[in-house]
This record gives sequence, C-alpha cells and structure tokens, in this order.
Amino acid sequence: VDSNINNSNNTFKTCNVVFWFNTSLEGVYSVKSENTVASFDELNYMVISCSVSDGAGHGAIYKSIDSDITATVTKVDGRFLVTVPNAITLTKTLDDGLPNAPTTMTFKSNKVR
Repeated sequence: VDSNINNSNNTFKTCNVVFWFNTSLEGVYSVKSENTVASFDELNYMVISCSVSDGAGHGAIYKSIDSDITATVTKVDGRFLVTVPNAITLTKTLDDGLPNAPTTMTFKSNKVR
C-alpha cells in the first residue's frame, strides 16, 4: 500500500487497509460509510478503512463515505480478493498527529487479499 502523504520528518510510513463487507459472498458491493453499512446489513455494502502511521508513533485513519463507487469481491483459493477499479475518496476520521496528513486521500485497489 502506498500513500500520497508527504513525509517531512524522515521516518517510515506504514499503511493498513481493511475492507469490511456485510456478507461472506462474492459479488459487487457499493462503497459506503461505516454508519450506512451498519444500518443496512442485508445489502451488498462495503466500508474501506486505511490507517497510516509513521515511525514516531503518529497516525491517521481514513474511511470511505457514501458513494456510487463499486468494489468487486472474488474468492480464489479460499481467500477474498477485493478490487476497487475506480478511484474513491477516503476521509480522515482520526488524526493522531501524523505530519502532513491531508483531510482526504484517493484510493483504489486491484485484487487485494
């Protein structure tokens, strides 16, 4: 995972991406906010969350908002693969002092396990 967050303090950055979808089935999911997915747990909705941190212990969390963007979930060798072919915007929901962390970040993925 790579981010476009500038690194001015010369410490490494790490990212962790979580795809939360409300079924355990392959298919097409609409990318939505965490509140929408929790409220409509019977629909094919997905939340995308990305945590970014640096070596100094500072971090930020970005999450998806309600959108019309879709993600495709497939299963290969018993593992889910998530593809988000069109760029979406993730919004910062937590700021723990990560230098130069923008309020939004652009995200897309190709066959992420």
